[in-house]
Amino acid sequence: MPTSSKVRVDRGFAGEPAVHGSGLQAAAEEFLFHLHRGSELLMEGQEEAAKQELERALSYQARDAHAEDLLGVVYFRLGLYERALAIYDRLVRENPSVATLHVNLAMVHIKTGQIVPARTALERAIELQPDHVRAHGYLGLILSKQGEFAAAREAFERGGQPAMAARMERLARSAASRRGSDPGELARDEVRQRDLKRVAQEAFQELDAAENPFRIEKAGARITSDGEWQRVGPGPVSTRTAASEPKRPAGAAPITAAPPSLGSRIREVALAFPSDDAFAIDTDGRLRARVEGSLYCRLRGVVAMVGDLEALPASRNVRGRVVEGWLGPTEAPLSRITGEGALLVDPADQRFEAFMLEDEIAYVREDVLVAIDGNLSWENGRLPAGDQGIPLVNLRGRGSFVIATRSAWSALDVPAGRVATIALRTLLGWTGRLLPRGGAVPLVHPALGGSPDLVQFQGDGVLLLCHAS
Repeated sequence: MPTSSKVRVDRGFAGEPAVHGSGLQAAAEEFLFHLHRGSELLMEGQEEAAKQELERALSYQARDAHAEDLLGVVYFRLGLYERALAIYDRLVRENPSVATLHVNLAMVHIKTGQIVPARTALERAIELQPDHVRAHGYLGLILSKQGEFAAAREAFERGGQPAMAARMERLARSAASRRGSDPGELARDEVRQRDLKRVAQEAFQELDAAENPFRIEKAGARITSDGEWQRVGPGPVSTRTAASEPKRPAGAAPITAAPPSLGSRIREVALAFPSDDAFAIDTDGRLRARVEGSLYCRLRGVVAMVGDLEALPASRNVRGRVVEGWLGPTEAPLSRITGEGALLVDPADQRFEAFMLEDEIAYVREDVLVAIDGNLSWENGRLPAGDQGIPLVNLRGRGSFVIATRSAWSALDVPAGRVATIALRTLLGWTGRLLPRGGAVPLVHPALGGSPDLVQFQGDGVLLLCHAS
């Protein structure tokens, strides 16, 4: 066999392998082959296959910015946000003047619930490129989520989103008109506040869905200071024939790449905990909780605790009085956790859902409650249904809580003056001005004595229902 087709490996400085001669050319050709293949697969929406090709390319040139950029997009689309975050955090450090890299970093922060660093990244992108339309648009989304409607309106105007800007203008005027209202007026305005927050959330979702949030560089380009990137979307059906498929370079022998360093692998999979909110749910469905002061959480399912934390069982609270028993179901009560640190909780065969209350009231079944932000007030109660009633927890204030359910859930709006009748087994809780109605359910003939499996609500609010199997 000709020696030119072989890779000669010597011992280099400090005993490291050194590839010489034709081996360098072969490695470069292998890198370009896998990079080109991965780029095409990504443009066709085949993210899993693209991931394999791009990771293979980076095994030949570990710090190629273009390959890392493409792989960051793949990780983002596959929901591997920690890996995408590690890539874009490094690319931003190495290319601090590229505005669009800051925007992409912000998108990863948004997906992981880290709003403050996302806002910082977008503001930095605008400093670098004041006419960056996407940066203004996504900054408007964050500002609307934070309730800064006037600033959001300006950002949407600069981002070429007049409809969003008009929405924010209306929200800003409404918020200004409520300033100085007495507590009774604020209470009467509860429904309108809920509607305003819903509109702001819809605005966030609308712009996020209207424009693919991630851009990658044009194929074959390198990162440049002008930030010229193109949209990544499902590509057209491939018309390549077998003859036009990219070929592995002739005579190029596969190179066994060295494994990545332990430090780089750790950065890729490092767990990030929420910086602004008490709770976040990662792509694997695990609950990540940040403790600053106190919170309540089931210890069952906790797989890691970091920091100086102390946990004691939480006693039941009825009308401001401590009563016998623990908060939560008997087999998995909640504990009050104090100190500073973090928790990682595994859902086992359930799924976690986190909710934020903003000076609102919610009622949640005690057996589905997993965690409560220490900023919320709570007390125990009971829903009059069936023979024993259903234990509930009344939550109020400004903060978040987490429930666990074995299936997907949905929200059922109950307008004022209407009555909702639901199967009791589907009830997770409710919010708003809803009252359960006692007595026999009219759907069942009185001679049968009603049905303990049905419960009725009347008022104005929203029921949270699980999809019972």
